[in-house]
Amino acid sequence: MNEKSAKILNIVSIALMAVSSLSIVFFNLADYNSEKVSVKVFSFFISLVFWLTLIGAWVLRLILYKQLKKTKEFPKKPAIITFFSNQNAKIADIAMMVTFAIMVICGFTNINNLIKLIFISLFVFAFQMHIVLNGKVNNNK
Repeated sequence: MNEKSAKILNIVSIALMAVSSLSIVFFNLADYNSEKVSVKVFSFFISLVFWLTLIGAWVLRLILYKQLKKTKEFPKKPAIITFFSNQNAKIADIAMMVTFAIMVICGFTNINNLIKLIFISLFVFAFQMHIVLNGKVNNNK
């Protein structure tokens, strides 16, 4: 796999992660028990978008890793327990910690569900970026 293809796969996987995270915000509009068919279809569509983009993103990450593993050697330490490994990872790690703290605070308050879903969405994206940016593929170019 050449560098241009790897970069494209990386960008597409991150874009899919962003879409899956953003779709969480729309869960507030989902109503699987609605009498209206259009509302039910929308609800299942949002769920489908979430799962397909989430799975697609991580399948692309796996393909990228498998292809790059043929030409590069990677460290054994998993990315999920690596923090602050580069400048971009620092931003993602701080965002992940801040959004997690806000989510915990929101859990103990009587705040609007949409606000809670926005912070869950931001946390999910920040967590995925933590893994990607601290990961083997991004740190071993």
